[in-house]
Amino acid sequence: MAKKLGAVITGVLIGVLFFISLASADIFISKQPNEIYNLGDEMSINLGSDGMNGWAAVNLVCSNETKMIYYNYITNKDTSIDINLPLTKDSLRSMAGICHLTTTFNGAEKQGLAFKISNEISITLTLNEKEVRPNSIISFQGTTSKPNSASVTGSAEISIKDLGINIVAPIEDNAFSGQISLPDTVGSREYNVEVFAYEKDELNEITNFGKYATPFNVIQEPRELKLEISKTTLNPSEAIEFKSILYDQAGAIIDKKPAAFKILTSKGEEVVNILSETGNSNSYSLRKNSPKGIWNISTESENIQAKTQFFVTENKEASFELLNNTLVITNVGNVPYDKLVEIKIGNHSEVKNFNLSLGNSVEFKLYAPDGEYEIVASDGEINMSQRAMLTGSAISIGEPGKKGIFNKSILAWIILIAILGTFIFITSKRVFNKKFTFGLGKFGLGNTGKSSNIRKGSAAPSDKDVGKGGVVKLVPAGKSEPAKIESASDEAHHTLVTDGTKQTASFVAIKIKNFEELRKSKSNALDNVNTAVREISQNHGKIYRNEDFIVGIFAPSETKTFDNELSALKTAEEIAKRLKEHNSKFTHKINFGIGLNSGDVAAKKENGKLLFTPLGSSMIIAKRIAEIADKKVLLSEDAHKKLTSKVKAIPQDVKAGIKTYAIGEIIERDESHNKFIEDFLKRNKEYKQLNDFRAGK
Repeated sequence: MAKKLGAVITGVLIGVLFFISLASADIFISKQPNEIYNLGDEMSINLGSDGMNGWAAVNLVCSNETKMIYYNYITNKDTSIDINLPLTKDSLRSMAGICHLTTTFNGAEKQGLAFKISNEISITLTLNEKEVRPNSIISFQGTTSKPNSASVTGSAEISIKDLGINIVAPIEDNAFSGQISLPDTVGSREYNVEVFAYEKDELNEITNFGKYATPFNVIQEPRELKLEISKTTLNPSEAIEFKSILYDQAGAIIDKKPAAFKILTSKGEEVVNILSETGNSNSYSLRKNSPKGIWNISTESENIQAKTQFFVTENKEASFELLNNTLVITNVGNVPYDKLVEIKIGNHSEVKNFNLSLGNSVEFKLYAPDGEYEIVASDGEINMSQRAMLTGSAISIGEPGKKGIFNKSILAWIILIAILGTFIFITSKRVFNKKFTFGLGKFGLGNTGKSSNIRKGSAAPSDKDVGKGGVVKLVPAGKSEPAKIESASDEAHHTLVTDGTKQTASFVAIKIKNFEELRKSKSNALDNVNTAVREISQNHGKIYRNEDFIVGIFAPSETKTFDNELSALKTAEEIAKRLKEHNSKFTHKINFGIGLNSGDVAAKKENGKLLFTPLGSSMIIAKRIAEIADKKVLLSEDAHKKLTSKVKAIPQDVKAGIKTYAIGEIIERDESHNKFIEDFLKRNKEYKQLNDFRAGK
């Protein structure tokens, strides 16, 4: 019995020892995986054991997918086992991301450290420009990288899907580059350059890849300008509507761009010269006497021009007016008025045949026994009916007489002859006085220019005083007449002029920089400003006032010359001189600047005033230069070009984006030229006779 019990105990002890030894038997990964892999890499690990026998397995686990990479029976001799796994799409299929290894030995399982299997490629892309024009070339440079820091060996596919552009560039040393040509008609908006970088395996399947996109803008480029008009045939008194439409490279409309319009009559006269905007409708109403024929209309915007034509039809029309028992018939149409007109006085009727040229009138004095009569005039289209009191012995219509200055009565001729005689008398008297004064000067009488009794401190006589019998009115120095408000004839009014003439004018802009201070003070500063500004009207310029700006406008229609720059410059210099004289004498200083520029205006005369519209920014530039100038006169670049031969100018520093010139010296014209011209004209018989008449010979 005892023997049997001992055998059992011995068996139990042997079993316990067996199980203890079995529990301590294990395998382990002695060489761990790298932290990160890319597809195409090879994972190498080492499996170690404690020298026991048994079945060993190693599994790759990624998310919910498991793949056995090793399974074998090992013995006590297999203490170190190398396992290599190529991480290809064929071997992994869809396995990727965060993974780990599990080991199993004799049914016991253990989990290893986590690592990552990636198929990513990182990309950067740089464009040489972000704002590009159509039909231009975009250059690009890009770089690539993989999480495992290994070089990318593959290609980059660059595309602009909205434009159907797709090119492939090789990736070398983790870099790629190339160029993209844009179409000429590419639309103006934002686009994306997309990059798809990839590597392929031996089976030509994509393994690692990456995507990237960066935007760029295509700017709008004006390409075509169309001019639209409401009608191609118009009757006088109708209005024509017109607008310009600007298109970009893709045919899209560009609105709100400055657009200039001109309309020329069939006679080549300019009746419209305005600045508007593309897309805006404009209108011009024709007059009854607008010339018949083909008119031209043109527009310009963004340096693109367009033009078209329309036809103005014939308008044979007259107006009938009854003034002081006189019937006045006027041709208000655009062709000669050759119609039959019936004129009725009560029951008496007469038919007259007319042929009035453009703008002409004819008058008929109406007579009838004293009483009130109904006067009717009709050409079948235009009718006039009016009651009037007539006098006379019998009903009759007087002989026609043309309306105008010379046919009213003999009084008009008398007035005209009187005016002409007065002019000749005054001119002859001036010539005589000049000759007489010159003769007295030879004998020491009168003012010869060699000696003077003018008191020190008195103003010198002006050229206008010479030749008045030697008597000159002296004004003490430093005193001047009080400032006057300019008369209407000196004024210029800034307004929209649609029926004026286009002229190239010179602008003298004067900026009184401390205007408010001087206005509130009780000094004579503003009076002296007005006195100085009077130089503008004395030199045939017109004055336009706007707050603390005074602008002198020297337009050919007023100055009777096209060469106004030098006169404007001399006027500006004289004004500056007078303002500086004020500053040297008085406490209240005038802070001023004067700018000179040239440019086009549309101008016309109305009620003695000059109405003008600046065409372009010429007057604005003159004002800006006046703001820049510090108590002196500065020229614009345009004015300097026109005065190059007459003025030595000194370039100034560019301020506010404007290049200006100071006045160095005004070069007067050589008088020998004048003498040559005078001698040449004297050889002309008719000119000599005219000179003799002026001299009273």
